[in-house]
Amino acid sequence: MTGNIKKPLLPVLAVETSTGVGKSFTMRASTAKWLRERRATGETGSVVVLVPTHRLSGEQGYAFNQDHPDLIARQYRGIGQPDPRDGERKMCRRASVATELTRNGGSIAEICAKPRSGEYCPYHIDSGVTESEACGYSRQAQLRADYWWMPQQLLFHSRPACIPKEPALLVVDETVWQ
Repeated sequence: MTGNIKKPLLPVLAVETSTGVGKSFTMRASTAKWLRERRATGETGSVVVLVPTHRLSGEQGYAFNQDHPDLIARQYRGIGQPDPRDGERKMCRRASVATELTRNGGSIAEICAKPRSGEYCPYHIDSGVTESEACGYSRQAQLRADYWWMPQQLLFHSRPACIPKEPALLVVDETVWQ
């Protein structure tokens, strides 16, 4: 039976301790140092950090940017989250359609963008719409970052386009199984 177990591609480390002792601060500082050391040797790649909620991913990304201004951290926002440029709108201007599509096993790409055929949602940034009218979801898909902060439920969904296929490091911060 043990012959079928595959080794993880990345080292695995688990830390269990009580709240408020500085785990997240220590993780941010140590992974920033680790990423800088990688960059100094010419290695590339992003760090993806998963936390329990969108709200916490925003707080952690903000704290990271305050402590490490030389690295770019971004918060991934799902299709139904508020667009940071216009809190009155959702990241996807057609969020209800996109949510229903993905809930039924479809891909958001079916309504968002099909670059090979040149078909784009009218709100997609590549459709010719102005920057101010482009949806936040398509703007986000074009962003790159040293760190991506996102909610843990994305572990169980298709990888968003802006998230690297093979992150240099994947961190699950806080309890994922509750």
